[in-house]
Amino acid sequence: MRALAARAYLRAPCDVEYDDLYQTGFVHLVLAAREFDAGRGARFRTWATWKIRGGIQDDLRSLGLAQHRGVEGARERLDSRQEERQANGAPLHLCWSERTRGAVRDALIQLPASQQRLLALLYAHGMTSREAARELGCTWTSVEAQHRAVILRLRKLLEPLICDGG
Repeated sequence: MRALAARAYLRAPCDVEYDDLYQTGFVHLVLAAREFDAGRGARFRTWATWKIRGGIQDDLRSLGLAQHRGVEGARERLDSRQEERQANGAPLHLCWSERTRGAVRDALIQLPASQQRLLALLYAHGMTSREAARELGCTWTSVEAQHRAVILRLRKLLEPLICDGG
């Protein structure tokens, strides 16, 4: 339960408290226990995990604190970014304020050299995880895990900026 609430907390807006997510998860655990049917062949843990995750997301969405990440939502975000780029006549990263650019630069500098290299391979050189893995001499699953860890670390470093609205 703690792990599910913690994962939801990492993706939740800044004004959502961990305890609220934990409590919501617990409510959905109780609901999952009531709805569980062992005759269907699923393990309770698997069933409950999906019900808790979905319940937390549904509750956040119903409060207007989370968006559905469907295809339409992705298209809308992409369209709005393209409109912003066209309106400003510049790529999105050039539209950032000097404060935002400085904060991102400072956060990247704080990363170890190995994490900086990984980000450079994935973003600056446009490599896939498998290509980066060959370059780094490790497995692609290791690259994926390192990438997730780096993104979470950057998010934590940039959280004050994100919560202030940049």
